[in-house]
Amino acid sequence: MVGGHHHRLDGCLEDIIDQNLTMSDQISKIVSGSFYQLRQLRTVIDSLAEVAVKALVHALISTRIDYCNSLLARITDKQIRRLQVVQNSAARLITGTGRGQHITPVLRNLHWLPVARRIEYKIICLVDKCLRAEAPEYLARDCQLLCKRNRTINLRSDSTRVLWAPRTRSKMGDRSFRAIGPAYWNILPPSLRDESVTRSIFLNRLKTFLFDEAAEAH
Repeated sequence: MVGGHHHRLDGCLEDIIDQNLTMSDQISKIVSGSFYQLRQLRTVIDSLAEVAVKALVHALISTRIDYCNSLLARITDKQIRRLQVVQNSAARLITGTGRGQHITPVLRNLHWLPVARRIEYKIICLVDKCLRAEAPEYLARDCQLLCKRNRTINLRSDSTRVLWAPRTRSKMGDRSFRAIGPAYWNILPPSLRDESVTRSIFLNRLKTFLFDEAAEAH
């Protein structure tokens, strides 16, 4: 909702975008809708096979969390935690894990990246597409190799594919793709940024890397 208006995307779901891009209204909508669906699932879960429960949770919960989640990059930790509570509840529903049990290994067993890492995954995947010339030009322009931008500097970036990260002067600018795309990309290990890595291998290694990062954070 910008200036009191809803902005409809893809003719299907709505993103409610507030003036300062806090995304709090959108997150409230996701959280309330997700918990409603979880409550409904709890009433029938005993009559469903685990594979059916997983499919329903993916369709009703995970898609809500993931839809346009690149807009959530660098929002406050408080807002991310609200979405993480939803994901944790969904994981506990599927696995029967109690509230007192640590959720990180449960998420990994389900092959679910935590919410914050899912956002990073989405943005890094888009950067990778830009570097493979598989993304629109207006996005690719924001993913410039540092070595090509300034040939007068002798940097290891020529072989490690470090991206130019522009300076920004506002919180809004900090959350733009031109700022967060290169920032997320540049923290990847050089072996993951290697040009010879195929897309499918890259995606697998990226997910493993982000799982490891999430585990270390806890």
